[in-house]
Amino acid sequence: MSKTSCMPPEKASSKLECIIAENVERYQRGQSRTVRFPAIRDHLGIEMLSTFSHLTPNLPIDEVWGNYILLRLKQELGLADDKVLNVAYDNYIPRADTPKAYTLQFGIVSLKALDPMIIPNLQDAFLYPQEKFFSADGQNRVKSAPEQNIDIFRERFDQLDAVFSKHAGEGDVANRLLGLRNGLLGLLPFPFVQEYAYSEHLQPCTATILEMLEAEGFPFWEMPIPESGRHYIEDTFLVEGIDERKRRRPVHFEDGKFSFDYSMDETRVIDQKDIYEAMRRKEVLPTMPLVILTLVTAPQMPHLGGRVWQDYAPAHVDVQAEWLGIEERADTLIYSTGGRKPLSAFRHNEEFIGFPVLYLTYGPENFRKALEEEQDMRVEFKREVVA
Repeated sequence: MSKTSCMPPEKASSKLECIIAENVERYQRGQSRTVRFPAIRDHLGIEMLSTFSHLTPNLPIDEVWGNYILLRLKQELGLADDKVLNVAYDNYIPRADTPKAYTLQFGIVSLKALDPMIIPNLQDAFLYPQEKFFSADGQNRVKSAPEQNIDIFRERFDQLDAVFSKHAGEGDVANRLLGLRNGLLGLLPFPFVQEYAYSEHLQPCTATILEMLEAEGFPFWEMPIPESGRHYIEDTFLVEGIDERKRRRPVHFEDGKFSFDYSMDETRVIDQKDIYEAMRRKEVLPTMPLVILTLVTAPQMPHLGGRVWQDYAPAHVDVQAEWLGIEERADTLIYSTGGRKPLSAFRHNEEFIGFPVLYLTYGPENFRKALEEEQDMRVEFKREVVA
């Protein structure tokens, strides 16, 4: 699959319209597909899937852009609400994400919200330590920060504060983050497609589809991997284990058994026949090749991802499709949001692309202009507040 060139198709008038038109054209070409495994496609029960987001509390601008692309694509194709599934991936390590997903970035203040090393859906709490906003004299360091339009800035801060306060707390962290992100998107003037957490909504499906493929004669431990994805079998064998500290661990596969270091004194061993239940219980996590196999290639499901997705997913889809005897390839299955970041802000040497800083700086009307009208804006945080 070629990368999105954004050389507009015949009727496209902008980069936004180009992205929409190219994805619509792929979708329409795919409608003549012959489905190799109808039961697997029916198991998902949808017509389009999106996983361009990570379930992070900062909601970066490229994910806001991706949500807008998904909304527009759904509208252009006339797809019903229950035929489009918008999923945010929550098996990532917060420390490794950008912006750092374990802190809430408010420009002047960063609040620690999550453990940096534990995947979100296994965390005990999502924190919002509001006391960190205040200096020794009791002044809110963020709310009192702007050098212009202070009333507008403070109103935006209060809106953000209400959303973060509502969803912080102990337990059920994945759903807390979902509520937070849907609440943040709710501050904007668009009816975005609701997000769901991968771990709750699709990881059980991944396990079931892997079982269905084994029954068809395609056990996942025999699947081919493109050269660009060799680390998924060399660093860890297609799944990762969860140890006693809830950290991800590399897995080895030998003689029909998966094994990983569970603790200093224990090696956890899982027979291949039990690996699916272990995945459902979140004792092991599927790596990206298995996500692609079960949610794109085997069900032949149109799948919207971000810019990086467009770089690595097609190679996996094409080798998997050949292995499974599927004629369809990535050119009608892999779609892209384009990964644009129309808004940003900076302070000293730090760049901000997360929702809190950008909403404080630009507000809902300028988010609308950035998405609908493709207006790119970059200003200095605190010094400029765009009304």
